[in-house]
Amino acid sequence: MARSININCDMGEIQDSWDSGRDKTLLNYVDAVNVCCGEHAGNHLLIEETIKHAIKLGLQIGAHPSYPDRENFGRKVLRMPIAELKDSLREQILYIKNLVELNGGKLHHVKFHGALYNEAAVNPEVAALLADVTKEVDDSLILFGLAQSKGVTKYEELGLKVWQEVFADRAYEVSGSLRDRNLEGALIHEPQKAYEQVNMVLERSELVSYSGETLEISGDTFCIHGDAENALIIAQFMKESFSQT
Repeated sequence: MARSININCDMGEIQDSWDSGRDKTLLNYVDAVNVCCGEHAGNHLLIEETIKHAIKLGLQIGAHPSYPDRENFGRKVLRMPIAELKDSLREQILYIKNLVELNGGKLHHVKFHGALYNEAAVNPEVAALLADVTKEVDDSLILFGLAQSKGVTKYEELGLKVWQEVFADRAYEVSGSLRDRNLEGALIHEPQKAYEQVNMVLERSELVSYSGETLEISGDTFCIHGDAENALIIAQFMKESFSQT
């Protein structure tokens, strides 16, 4: 009997991946897609094509807003006035929401990208800002946040519906944070290892950190990074493996 699992993937970021057919194929193996809003990567045509195909497949569609910083792919903290940041994030979410509705769909969730996501996980003040922006756009939207983080707690305190997110293709520190991308072993490339990490969370609500300690963790949705080299292979392996268990 197939086991129920929600797999999400960040997408709409890399034109070559879409043109090659790789990303379009990848969408067949996920349940939810977090669509780039154009401020850390992507372009309008790519973003809209991704949305159209996701709607065609009946996927849950989310906005994936970031710091307005294409130079660093949104993965570095950008110090900017709070009001300016809020305006940018609000515009990004509305941009995706309007495109989804224009093409006959409905926006399902918001997952903040990169440095913003990681900041919110450890800093309740940042999490509150992101929650406020999301509520201003649509308070029915689900927020994806790092499982068992301070950010998730803050989102829930502020009355938002939250999905705890666990990463299939990233290593964890004993603190429960994601291992820095610049450190050895931060990325999981092997499909079997990614599957085993997710399966352990589903079966035992546990995950083994990079240094070997066992963490208590549970998840509502499991992420595969769309820009990862082995994203398609990992997604295929996971979908097929869980369909057989």
